[in-house]
Amino acid sequence: MKNGKDLIEQRKYFNSLLLDIIKRELDKNPQFRFMQLLNILGLDKDKFYEESIDTYKRTIKDRILSNSDEFVVITWPEIQFLMNIEGFAENASLINDDKLVDKYGSSAYFVRKQWLDSIS
Repeated sequence: MKNGKDLIEQRKYFNSLLLDIIKRELDKNPQFRFMQLLNILGLDKDKFYEESIDTYKRTIKDRILSNSDEFVVITWPEIQFLMNIEGFAENASLINDDKLVDKYGSSAYFVRKQWLDSIS
């Protein structure tokens, strides 16, 4: 269990990542109203009990599944070579959807193509 200070820092970090996602969506779609942007990102539901990290993971998972041209699936053992590279945590998401785990395995990740290109 995280202590209060660590939890606050974690919330701040993931809240910042969520704001970055909203900002990118706004830049791509300036014609939308704010609530439309939240709806597109799946952030319009009242989940006051949900921790920021869980909201971020849910949002990233939904974006990955709807924007598959932005991400690739990398499985074990290949993924282990990327895990220690700076930016991995921000650009990779463990696949934990049951159907996708059955398809790709329990150690598979969605990884942002742009980040992969930048480290190559």
